[in-house]
Amino acid sequence: MDGATKGVTFSVPYEMAVVRPLRQTTEAERQAALAKAHYNTDIIPQDLIYIDLSTDSGVSASSTGQFAAAQSVEPGMGLASEGSGAYCRLAAQIQRHFGFDYFVPTTQGRSAERIWTKINVKPGSIVAGNLLFPSTRSHIEMTGAQIVDVIGEAAHDFATDDPFKGNIDLDKLEKLVQEKGAGQISCIYVELSVNSCGGHPVSLGNLSAVETIAARHKIPLFLDACRILENSSLIKVREAQYRQWTLAEIVRATCALADGVTMSALKDFLVGTGGFIFTRDRGSQQKAAMQSFLDGVQLSAGAMDAIAAGLPEIFASDAYMTQRIEQVKYLWDKLAGSVPVLRPASGHGVFIDLNEFFAPSGPEPFAAEALAAFVYQKSGIRISKGPPLAPSQVARGVELLRLAVPARKYLNGHMDDVANAVGYAFAQRNEIRGLQKIDDAARSKYDPAHFVTL
Repeated sequence: MDGATKGVTFSVPYEMAVVRPLRQTTEAERQAALAKAHYNTDIIPQDLIYIDLSTDSGVSASSTGQFAAAQSVEPGMGLASEGSGAYCRLAAQIQRHFGFDYFVPTTQGRSAERIWTKINVKPGSIVAGNLLFPSTRSHIEMTGAQIVDVIGEAAHDFATDDPFKGNIDLDKLEKLVQEKGAGQISCIYVELSVNSCGGHPVSLGNLSAVETIAARHKIPLFLDACRILENSSLIKVREAQYRQWTLAEIVRATCALADGVTMSALKDFLVGTGGFIFTRDRGSQQKAAMQSFLDGVQLSAGAMDAIAAGLPEIFASDAYMTQRIEQVKYLWDKLAGSVPVLRPASGHGVFIDLNEFFAPSGPEPFAAEALAAFVYQKSGIRISKGPPLAPSQVARGVELLRLAVPARKYLNGHMDDVANAVGYAFAQRNEIRGLQKIDDAARSKYDPAHFVTL
């Protein structure tokens, strides 16, 4: 206990203003729901879910201040963003906390990526990245560019405690520039807290070294900063020279290294809609703003005000992110002693290595979906395979299952129930039956998959 607060422990920096009852289903009800959903837990109705760890995007608990701000009835921006009070209020918060003078708000991170890559990525060029998120990867490839992963080899080793497995391998990056030429590389795109390898962070020291290389070769450096708060919190814990810095200082220092940023607001900023482009170039901002207007992805006034209200609350102290990181670590600690989880703990979820989970016999067909179905049947808890893996991971035979923990939504008692359910599944893993995908010509390839048990 801190001597300055002797006798008082501020362990949870919020109180619950509204709650939603959780239905206690029977195993027979859950088995029927699974059968109706063709063993795809993603399409089981929400009212039949006890704890939902399928995603932390857009499902975290907003504050009362954000709810109040979201009631704004201002008209939309149109082409005159400066005439919107909500835009101006948000612009002031963006400049204060992230240091960018120019920004474009969008409805989602995906729309921000689509616009930004269309403006900045040339057909036939190369983008250097670190196991970029699937939507980022898709938008880059849709421009006709090629992605080259230059992430460090530690990202592929799930058993070590390397604190920054999201780091760029500087030698790989330099080699790529020398082999292809700086003019052939549209940008270096760095994801913070790399989801594909377990939510692992990028160190500020590594990002600074990447910026030095980028500046020397005149290559733009962009960030996928959806999880910038998470990444910054892990920097504060794991990178010695920044332990006395505030979260706000680390965020500003991170952004100062980048020429541009895309992000979803749905992860770190406790809202259900919103995305951003940050840039230092007025011309790029004008192009992006026009494209957002043409695409119909301008953010509503209420959504902008909800984010603008949330940012000063989030940055008022480190308490929100500290509690979030600690809750994920709490669940990780509960599982790490027995279940093969990726090491070390990350900031938004716990990832299970399915190759090790089902060793020595190896994973069942559609192992992630089969384990998710088993856990749901026994507990009513929904977990998910998560976003698709990067090609280099697929080539290595990686199989992961993600337990994504929404911010400020569940208590540690819920995490105890999750740990018990997953621990039970591991102890009974020989009972878990693989799945077979149903091929149905009447269904689109984009429809959620249907399965039968083997």
